[in-house]
Amino acid sequence: MAGAAAGAVALYLLAGSLAPPGDAQTAGGGAPEEGPEPGTSGDRTPFDRRGFVLAATGTAAATAGSGLLARALTTSGTARAAASRESVALPAPASKAPPVPPGADLRLPGMKPFLTPNEAFYRVDTALTVPRLDAGAWRLRLHGLGVARPLALDFRELLERPLVERDITLTCVSNQVGGPYVGTARWLGVPLAGLLREAGVRPPSRGGLLTSWCPARWTA
Repeated sequence: MAGAAAGAVALYLLAGSLAPPGDAQTAGGGAPEEGPEPGTSGDRTPFDRRGFVLAATGTAAATAGSGLLARALTTSGTARAAASRESVALPAPASKAPPVPPGADLRLPGMKPFLTPNEAFYRVDTALTVPRLDAGAWRLRLHGLGVARPLALDFRELLERPLVERDITLTCVSNQVGGPYVGTARWLGVPLAGLLREAGVRPPSRGGLLTSWCPARWTA
């Protein structure tokens, strides 16, 4: 959005320098003032090529500088986020997942393994760049309608709670039969039900609000 706004301003300034003042309409917004007859020079101001070149050069320099600054900030933030994730040590789960049953991997040509490797797990991007979250600055916040006691937890506080380990299969809603957007992995995390009870969220059977919980309503 910032780039689009800067581009619009630059286009406005450059286009303004292209139009000689003699082409302007009257102040009242009516028809242009009568100019000289065709073939005569009249009083038109000549096109300022030097001014246009200077404006275009300045715009190009500002654009390049903004791009370099944005890249430097992005690289710095990505490096900090990567360092914060590498320092995380996942604790042992309070409830371990059972071992994968023998024969779960059929080892047939063209068939993926039962557990999908991290680097092969499907990803659906809705952002212009893949988010790189800083584990030290990340927060899970429970708030909104139906939350009696708003709750905010950082990543360290979540890891200090009893963790559950399970093998779970995820698939994209737009994945076709045999499509690539499906994978099974061994997940580790805190059960959501306990967090909702701690925040004072009650089910409709106990007087709570009938609503749907969507991941887009969680802020990090």
